[in-house]
Amino acid sequence: MNSKTVIDKIEELNTQLCVGSDPNKGSIEERIKRTHNLIKETYEYAVAFKLNRQFFLGATLEQIQSITRLIHEFDRIAIIDHKLSDIGSSNEAALTSVKKEGFDLITVSGYPGNLQQSFEYGQSLGIGIIALLFMSNPEFQYQFNPNYPIYRYFLESCSKFADGVVIGTTNFITEDILNEAQGKLDNQFVLAPGLGAQGGAPSLLAKIFGSRVMYSVTRAIQNSNDPGKAAKMYKEEINLSKKS
Repeated sequence: MNSKTVIDKIEELNTQLCVGSDPNKGSIEERIKRTHNLIKETYEYAVAFKLNRQFFLGATLEQIQSITRLIHEFDRIAIIDHKLSDIGSSNEAALTSVKKEGFDLITVSGYPGNLQQSFEYGQSLGIGIIALLFMSNPEFQYQFNPNYPIYRYFLESCSKFADGVVIGTTNFITEDILNEAQGKLDNQFVLAPGLGAQGGAPSLLAKIFGSRVMYSVTRAIQNSNDPGKAAKMYKEEINLSKKS
């Protein structure tokens, strides 16, 4: 799945909300069931669903496929938040498994320097690559050290090879850096974590990247007493940010 397909789906469904699933309690069977219920309760407000790999370790191929199949039954995008980071052959093995599981997009860390190879192999499988660029964790600020702005290396790599990039909404990333990124990222979409429990806001990314952003909300929706109501609220908040 490439960037254009993602952006077209956002426009088709008129929502930029990506609902995350990080079920951190119970057996793997219980986590699968909770994820199924989350999808059913929130799909009408979401364009995509994102599973954090760490919370699904131990699941069988069939269990994961049951989730991606349900996502696709509702005509939504399936993302695995894998943060893949290894040498080329290992990345290819992981991407082959992700294809079997039924995901459309995968998050990849470019730190080992194999982003191009991962992109090309993912492209051959029909899996889009979302590169980690500016994450929502405030400790990520080391990237912006004025004496060694390492983010520029990853930004350049992402602009050449990624379908999408991760940029957090937690606003420690300054507007000038985001404008610099926007100038490099002509076609890529943005997966933006940080809304909800992390206290992020959509306004700055909405101003700079417009409808090219999928805002990922996890705990504030999945832990709500009414996930559907919470998803609707975040969808409306995101839509309002486009008008402000």
